[in-house]
Amino acid sequence: MTGTEFGVALRSAGLDRLPYPLRYRENADTGTQLRTQRSAAAARLAEDRNDDLRAALEVFARPSLRIELYGFLGPNLQTSVRVHAALLGPTAVVAVQDPGTTPDTGSDLVVRRLPAKAITSQLLELLPSCAPGRLRELTIHKSDLDDDRRGGILTATDHVRPHDTIATFFDRPRTLVAEFGAAPGGGYDNRTDEVSTSFHVIDYANDGRYLVRNRPDSIVAQPATSTAVAAAVDSLISRTEWRSGAE
Repeated sequence: MTGTEFGVALRSAGLDRLPYPLRYRENADTGTQLRTQRSAAAARLAEDRNDDLRAALEVFARPSLRIELYGFLGPNLQTSVRVHAALLGPTAVVAVQDPGTTPDTGSDLVVRRLPAKAITSQLLELLPSCAPGRLRELTIHKSDLDDDRRGGILTATDHVRPHDTIATFFDRPRTLVAEFGAAPGGGYDNRTDEVSTSFHVIDYANDGRYLVRNRPDSIVAQPATSTAVAAAVDSLISRTEWRSGAE
């Protein structure tokens, strides 16, 4: 469906904005044109009478938790990935948005309803396949970064500064940068929630895939198989459910 149709459908469920990270710029020069476009979209939705969409909208409007997947892929990271999922009891719904004409917006959407237990595999299918990275796990302690910033007059000639280690590892050509986030309840506008938890998946050209976590005391990058990414998503959901008291 178009972004306008999805926006109209959400408003019928009591939501006045697309949830993060979905974005759509309506092509209307005047308020009259905008109202006409939305009326036409509402008419198409009414004619379609899609029971699955109506059921999905109920979950989008009142979920126990939501999952947000946002990033870019391709040789120049030119293709956006925008996905919003919502869970309520045994049901999950997923909205997957096509890339838009510019990086800051999306295009048409596909909405799916599925069992909640299948949400992890559904999300991972949206990522390109990639072998795990070939470098060993990297852990940078943030206290070392603080010490590095303060610096010193005398430093051993073989000393590798933490900032240099980070630059060497992370400043390489990438073919995927994606963030998985989860938070209790619904996303009522297009901003991330301050209580959300997240991790990144990064694919490096001529190397492979890594899970990257920004922890309170450290930054950790681990070579990641598909199984490892799936386990990270499952853990993200479980921790969010525990925090929110969702069942």
